[in-house]
Amino acid sequence: NNANMFFLDAGNDRILIGTATAIDVPMVQIAGAKNYSNAIPRNMLSITDLNAYNSTDNGGAITFQGEYSGGSFTSFASIEGNKYNNTAGDYSGKMRLATRRSGGVNEPRLDLSLVEAVFNEDSKDCDFRVESDAHTHALYVDSGAQTICVGTTDTSVAANTGSAKGINFN
Repeated sequence: NNANMFFLDAGNDRILIGTATAIDVPMVQIAGAKNYSNAIPRNMLSITDLNAYNSTDNGGAITFQGEYSGGSFTSFASIEGNKYNNTAGDYSGKMRLATRRSGGVNEPRLDLSLVEAVFNEDSKDCDFRVESDAHTHALYVDSGAQTICVGTTDTSVAANTGSAKGINFN
């Protein structure tokens, strides 16, 4: 019963879904009322994978891409929702955030599953840090030095303990 279920606003170069009135200036806007069915949100945006649900890693994905040279396009990042395992009838899910390294492919940076949050599953040289109001490195994991620092990035204190793996508290 919506007269503007799909509204092409050519004058402003945008597509509106569910409304003819833009709230802001997005190129695509989806408007609606979220509701729940079995505690699962419905009626907003759904990305659907048509593969059978008895395999691992099937599920929807949003891929961010752009032109990199001469009309060629590549993916730079993705958000994926995947089935957690390949057990038939088990619909546990996980979410993956992935980014591309120069010359490479999208690699997992964060996997969120039913039982864990995993950073850097593929063991790439990828540092991790947490910021707070006063510190840019409130918690810092230096993957190359295999060191955890609190309040600093100075891994030398841990290195001076004679251990290749250490914790540096500043």
